[in-house]
Amino acid sequence: MKTLQELLIESARFYKIHFQTLIGFTAWLLLPLAGFILTDLLPQSFGTTLFGFAIIILQIAIAFWLSITLTRWTDATLGGKKPTSLIVIKYGIISSLVIVSILQGLIVLGGILLLVIPGIIFIIWYAFATMAVILEEKRPREALAFSHSLVRGRFFPVLWRLASSMIIFTLAYSVVIGVIAIGIMLFTNSSMEIVFGDTPPMWMNVLDGIGQVFFVPMILVFQTVFYRDLKTSLNKDSSATLV
Repeated sequence: MKTLQELLIESARFYKIHFQTLIGFTAWLLLPLAGFILTDLLPQSFGTTLFGFAIIILQIAIAFWLSITLTRWTDATLGGKKPTSLIVIKYGIISSLVIVSILQGLIVLGGILLLVIPGIIFIIWYAFATMAVILEEKRPREALAFSHSLVRGRFFPVLWRLASSMIIFTLAYSVVIGVIAIGIMLFTNSSMEIVFGDTPPMWMNVLDGIGQVFFVPMILVFQTVFYRDLKTSLNKDSSATLV
């Protein structure tokens, strides 16, 4: 299994090389963002409320499409293939992804209700179930079992890599967005309590939305790189055992 540093370097190198294509995918996130901005500008009415619900549905649909398409594109590119920018998504993958997401939530919730530690264990065990659905086209139960097999025998190394990477990405995102927000705040002479309060100004929401366009592919690329490494190392261990 590769170290956290190796995984981050490989992910960063891939992100840099394929920057334009990756941003081309996640730029679709700006569509629902524009819809939410328009909703705030329109006068409140029943039609505006319906429009808001439609934008929420669109946002969920784009999130699903991005998680599937960008992950499959990244995996194919890492494998040396030449994928097209538009990958056909089968209905079975979408339905399995929804079911797996629900099962993950229920399993983790059950673990947390029992004790915090079982919840953390379940989160790590089944962290790669959605990847198994997207890349291996496994059914929900198979995906959960496959994710568990990837983690079995190396729980703490996987926990360290997942937790540390999320902390790094979160801190990096917070620092970048925070610095830009403070710069805009000083330029516009805005109050810090308002900018970082419960109801931030519209430009703060726009800044956050634009930031996600650049940071979402970082996370998806890292997850794909990590998943491929786990699968490769698992196959090597299995081959060594057979020998």
